[in-house]
Amino acid sequence: MPLLLPPLVTLAFVLVLAHHYLAAGRSDLLVLALTLAVSGLVAWILGTIGLAILRAGHWGDLWTKVFIPAMIGVLTALVSIIVTARLMFISSHDLILLTLLLIFSLAVSVPFAMLAARMLANRVAIFGRAAQAMSEGRLDTRVPVDGSDELDRLALLFNQMAMRLEEASQQQIEAEDARRQLIVAISHDLRTPLSSIQAMVEAIEDEVVDGETARYYLSQILVETRGLGLLINDLFELAQIDAGALRLHIERNRAAMLVADALDTMQPKAEQKAITLRCLGENEDYVVLADSSQIQRVFYNLIENALRHTPNGGGVVLNVSDAGPDVVFTIEDTGPGIDPDDRPHVFERFYRADRSRHTDGGAGLGLAIARGIVEAHGGRIWTDDSQTGARFSFSLPKVAD
Repeated sequence: MPLLLPPLVTLAFVLVLAHHYLAAGRSDLLVLALTLAVSGLVAWILGTIGLAILRAGHWGDLWTKVFIPAMIGVLTALVSIIVTARLMFISSHDLILLTLLLIFSLAVSVPFAMLAARMLANRVAIFGRAAQAMSEGRLDTRVPVDGSDELDRLALLFNQMAMRLEEASQQQIEAEDARRQLIVAISHDLRTPLSSIQAMVEAIEDEVVDGETARYYLSQILVETRGLGLLINDLFELAQIDAGALRLHIERNRAAMLVADALDTMQPKAEQKAITLRCLGENEDYVVLADSSQIQRVFYNLIENALRHTPNGGGVVLNVSDAGPDVVFTIEDTGPGIDPDDRPHVFERFYRADRSRHTDGGAGLGLAIARGIVEAHGGRIWTDDSQTGARFSFSLPKVAD
């Protein structure tokens, strides 16, 4: 029915114009209507048959399927005009002349139809070559966009898809590389203490050591097993963070209380190395939204990292500052600092640079866990330059007054 509407509307419009401009009477209008109906019916039948054959054949490329319907339209118009002229009793001479004019018009229009079909086919072929390139792994392939028609909009969508696939592929490569590095790092951190434990157990079992040495070995075995337990707990916690399964009990917490609890927990470790551990200023007015137990884990990891790399007699300072919608906590030590080349990687798991800050122990997971916890709170964590040593900062959302 939608295809019949344009011819019927056009027929009515032609009859109105014939009546208005040609002063055609009722009988003339009836003849004109019948003539146009017959010619239109012939053209309709020819066009329908042609399209049906084209649709059912499943043959030809896009150029053929665009060019042939255009030619069907032209030929149906030609047949319609010839039939109409014949029924309107035009002389044979005039009919031949009209036919020749129509054939000439057809010859002029065919090259343009061929060119338009070829241009469309070429543009679609570009998509085919781009899709083929992507199927072969060249994910940086893009389709040129030269305008704003439907094919250009399709090109934009294609390029967006290609870009996302490229990003996903890069992330997959990075994830696979990280997985390999993780396996290597875990293997190293497990193999070393296990080898040490095995050697000490074998020495005790073979009775090649005296009682005092055996007791020392047992104490060392206990230390090593505790270290392995901490490593396993860290790995489990990282797995929870990566899976988004870290459970947080968010509530209002005073920044001063969080800092005070962290100082009380870490003070004994600081005293063992004669390191001064203190907080600058009073922060009673700052209230943050946080899971206090998880944030204490962040403080523990950062302060423990600072104490590990601060020489005896040095100092570690905590500070709290207002940063608009956030509260920023800063831990600064008097150690050797962090090399600028290492700074972008310090929060990566198992990253340990061969610098003065990385000469002793540690599995390299503490800072990665701290980052995961802070980001789960909607905050961020970073490190920047310090005049005294290393400085780590993290932010938490502040409760509005």
